[in-house]
Amino acid sequence: MRVRWTVVVMAGAALVLGTGCARPQRHASRPAKRSVLCTVYPIWLFTRSITHGRDGVVVDRLLPAQLGCPHEYTVTAADIRKLDGADVLVANGLGLDDFAIENFRRNHPDRPVVIATDGIGELLPSLGTHSPANHTPLPNANPHLFASPKRAALIVQRIAQGLSEADPGGQVVYESNAREVATRYAHLGDEMAAAVRHLKKRVVVTQHDVFDYLARDTGLRVAATVRAHPGEDPSVAEILGIIRKAHDAGAGAVFTEPQYPPSIGRMIAKGLDVPSAVLDPVASGPDDPPLDYYEQTMRGNMETLRRVLGGRA
Repeated sequence: MRVRWTVVVMAGAALVLGTGCARPQRHASRPAKRSVLCTVYPIWLFTRSITHGRDGVVVDRLLPAQLGCPHEYTVTAADIRKLDGADVLVANGLGLDDFAIENFRRNHPDRPVVIATDGIGELLPSLGTHSPANHTPLPNANPHLFASPKRAALIVQRIAQGLSEADPGGQVVYESNAREVATRYAHLGDEMAAAVRHLKKRVVVTQHDVFDYLARDTGLRVAATVRAHPGEDPSVAEILGIIRKAHDAGAGAVFTEPQYPPSIGRMIAKGLDVPSAVLDPVASGPDDPPLDYYEQTMRGNMETLRRVLGGRA
């Protein structure tokens, strides 16, 4: 009996020790949760596609989906809490979301920041950036690369590179997704450029400088913008100046954006006797869009350009 009891005790001890050794192995096999916070809507869209299929990565957005470009945004206490809870920040850069970048780097200098526009050349000037004191233009680049599929393809690749550096274990997923998405975006950019080449008119007025990259990449020409400075509607004299400038350039349409009221744009279109319509730069959108929402929206823009500016006779 003593022998049998000793065997039972030893077997029980071995079971306890074996269980104790196995638990850390099972825990280690589960991927650690990693919170990736994106500042603005289009960067969030791109990052969701890049991280798709990477276990343990949660992608969130800092600013509301319907906000659009945050030129006049004021940081809230909820924003600070979101920034504090992020492991990685993915930002547009070029002045569009510096308030978030500066806060995150100041409070969490050990956490990585991915700037989606870093290293992308051929930047355009931002005519709408100015000093609040005297309206003197500042030498900043236009931050709205995301509104052109050709530039968006480069942004996707840059985000994948930054995420791979922050999370090397996900590099294969990030790079594979980025190659696929960037290829689709580049092809879409080619399609839009081909569509513009067949338009009867290619000179337009836009709401602000959000479509400057799209215009350059497709062959459109922006004759004037409705809103030259963030947060400021044009005066009556400025509206008349826009109408004269656009008329002299032969503008064929005025395009407003979903985030701004269309009234002034429509007034300018009436003064020019040309149609007005909405083009969506994908600066805002639904809270839970499909992964191909950017492409859907850009294809909608392509059809709007065809409808409003007309095909060649």
